[in-house]
Amino acid sequence: SRIDVKNTVEAIDAIGTVDASSKDKIDAARAAYDKLSDKEKDQVDNYQKLVNAEMKYENMKLKDELAKTKFDAVKIKLSYSKATYSGKAKKPAVKITYYGRALTKGKDYEIAYKDNKNVGKAKVTVTGKGSYAGTKVKTFRIVPEGTSISKVTKGKKQFTVKWKKQSTQTTGYQIRYSTSSKFSKAKTVTVKKNTTASKVVKKLKANKKYYVKVRTYKKIGNSTYYSTWSSSKTVKTK
Repeated sequence: SRIDVKNTVEAIDAIGTVDASSKDKIDAARAAYDKLSDKEKDQVDNYQKLVNAEMKYENMKLKDELAKTKFDAVKIKLSYSKATYSGKAKKPAVKITYYGRALTKGKDYEIAYKDNKNVGKAKVTVTGKGSYAGTKVKTFRIVPEGTSISKVTKGKKQFTVKWKKQSTQTTGYQIRYSTSSKFSKAKTVTVKKNTTASKVVKKLKANKKYYVKVRTYKKIGNSTYYSTWSSSKTVKTK
C-alpha cells in the first residue's frame, strides 16, 4: 500500500549518519522494504541509501574487528590446576595478561566454566571483549575425594586393610604397600568396586613390617582420576 511505501521511505531516511549504533535502524528499514511487493519496492526512491548504509555499517564492523587485539599473545593462569570433588562447582581464579599487562574482567574478557562440578576434566573458556578478540580454553582436573585407613590387621604372610568407604564420584580404590617408609619398590592392588571397604593382601614375607596407604580413583573413558593417598599405617605380618 501507499502507506507501507511511505513508512519504508521514512524508515530509510531515519537511519541518518551511519555509526556503531545504527544497526537497529538499518535492520528496521530492511525489514520494512523486504515486506513490500515488487511494484511497491519500485516506488521507494531512496532504496540506494539503505544499501549504502548497510555496506558502510558492515565495513565499520570489519574494521573494528581487525583493529582488535587477537588473543594469540594473551597468557592465562588459573589459581589451581587440580581440585578435590566436594559436590560444589569449582571456579579457580583466572589471571590474564597481555605482554605482562593485567587485563580486566568484564572490560577486556569474559569467563565461562563448564563441567566444573564432578570428577573429570573441567574447562575455563576466556572470550575477548572490547579491544580484544578471540577465545582461549584452559582445563583443570577435579579428582575424587580421598579416604582414610581405619584398621590394618596382621595375618600369616598377609594383612587385612580396612578403610572408610567413599562411593561418591569414585570407581574403586588402590592399596599401596611396601617394606619401606618411603614406599620404594611399592606394590599396588586395585579394588574395582567402590562399595568395598576392605581387602586381604596375601603372599607377603613373614614377620615383616609393611607400610600401607589407600586412595580412591574414578575411571572416565580412557582417563583415570586419582585422589591423594591416605596417611600410611604400619603392620607386621605373622
